[in-house]
Amino acid sequence: MPAPSRPTPKFSSPQTVLRQTRGKFLPLALAGSGSSADVWFCTTSSPNPLTSPPTQLYALKLPSRTKQDRLTRELRALRLIASTASPLSPHFPRVLAADHPPAPFAECRWLATRAVLGCTLHALLSASKPHPLPRHLVLHIALQLSAALSYLHSMTPPLLHGDLFEGNVMLDMTWQRRNDQGFPHVVIIDFGAARFDDDGVDARALAWERTCVYRLAARLALFRRGSAGRRTEEEGRRCGWWWEFVRVVAEPRADSGPGEVMGLDAFCERFAGAEGVLAGGSRGVGVSRARG
Repeated sequence: MPAPSRPTPKFSSPQTVLRQTRGKFLPLALAGSGSSADVWFCTTSSPNPLTSPPTQLYALKLPSRTKQDRLTRELRALRLIASTASPLSPHFPRVLAADHPPAPFAECRWLATRAVLGCTLHALLSASKPHPLPRHLVLHIALQLSAALSYLHSMTPPLLHGDLFEGNVMLDMTWQRRNDQGFPHVVIIDFGAARFDDDGVDARALAWERTCVYRLAARLALFRRGSAGRRTEEEGRRCGWWWEFVRVVAEPRADSGPGEVMGLDAFCERFAGAEGVLAGGSRGVGVSRARG
């Protein structure tokens, strides 16, 4: 099996990290590189590492010179989310530091958040080939993702992520709660395309982002399983909760009236007990329904 290729920085280097942060952060390794920014795993510098060692691992994002506006938008979105102090806030990066000058029209130069140690959904699908993903894991991811996006959409005013796909959903392998049965924690990253009230967030935009959630869930559910329509009626009866879940994420409009997309709250309520049924037990998936 070939070794996975390492990401290559597109817009920065370790020297750039030191220069841009004026030595505040020490780069350890490249975490990833996208179309508009590089992300580095960093620690803070210390005059004496033996007596005051770093206690936090950071994810430091450095944008390209032409995409600093995206980082400014991301900082605004993450600060809005943090201001609500919601129990669902761990589903989003936590801002720890940023270089955003107070001058009018100034853009954010770098952004440091708590590092997420895990993988993206894209990496998960690539690593699982040629095998399908476990049903319990698919349900867990779908319900946590739905709860997180429902929370954003319920904010006043609503907040759209704006770029939801496999590469912007991470699984934090270090965040395990008792009712998550040891599964990783969903974290939605990269809010550079976030849309706010002044961008004209309307019902159509909210419905489209709900559709993106269901498309992701359907991709996870049907990965290496083929079309749900190929399954026999007997299989559907034997795995009722699972195939009902597959049917809904594949066609979220079918149960919501003409032109409507099923609400994320309704989806979570419908399948919150599915994992316990599939496992033959009574425990549900670890999804908090608390509001900020």
